[in-house]
Amino acid sequence: MSAQLAPDELLEHFQAFELLDDDASMRGFKRVVRCTVRDWTKLYESAALGFEMPFDVRFAKALVKTLSHLVGSDPDMVFGYAEHGEFSLLLGGAEDSGNGTGRGLLSRVASNAGGKLSLLLGDLALFDVRLYQFPSPELARIYFQWRQRCQEQLSLDRHVWHALAKNSGDESTAHTIVETLGNDEKHEILDQREIVFDDIPIWQRRGAGVYWQAGLDDEDPSLMVDTTLPVGDEYGEYLKMFL
Repeated sequence: MSAQLAPDELLEHFQAFELLDDDASMRGFKRVVRCTVRDWTKLYESAALGFEMPFDVRFAKALVKTLSHLVGSDPDMVFGYAEHGEFSLLLGGAEDSGNGTGRGLLSRVASNAGGKLSLLLGDLALFDVRLYQFPSPELARIYFQWRQRCQEQLSLDRHVWHALAKNSGDESTAHTIVETLGNDEKHEILDQREIVFDDIPIWQRRGAGVYWQAGLDDEDPSLMVDTTLPVGDEYGEYLKMFL
């Protein structure tokens, strides 16, 4: 399977690897937990929270801090990838046990993530969580590359939507227009407004990574946050050190 498949095709493919609550994990498989903020648009557009459009650094930091809290409190979580409105966790170690189901894991992740993000935002935030197990590291790598592609597409769409809505004052119509445009047309709209997509902050386009870095000599490992992730094939090579 290629990472160059369309996002919708990859979504359908990865659904085949999703574990239900009572499904047992299998020895040697790579497990990934996907955590999506429930009713994200409603939360993000809340007037009480006052987030900036199309992206707000406060929300991004809160999501990365939530991800860091999860990875930092569980050494079996070897890598986390944060997008705008969700994040994914690559699990290590425990996937080799082949014992137990995913119910306890998903409950723990959802409660910890929701509690932390709610505390950071000062408003109720809940997560929907899914657990995938992949029979090869390659599939896990393609999963994370897929998520980065989705983040890049979301970033482009939101910047175009914001530019159109700012010009017309009609957010609903702007959303409808964006859905009908190809990526070349979206870039053209940004170019006309002197917005260079490649100059938009990297974390908005590529997301952010969180992982444990081994310490030197007798030093303890440290938790790292990477907001300058590579993209494409370079990102695929980057992921190999966690797989």
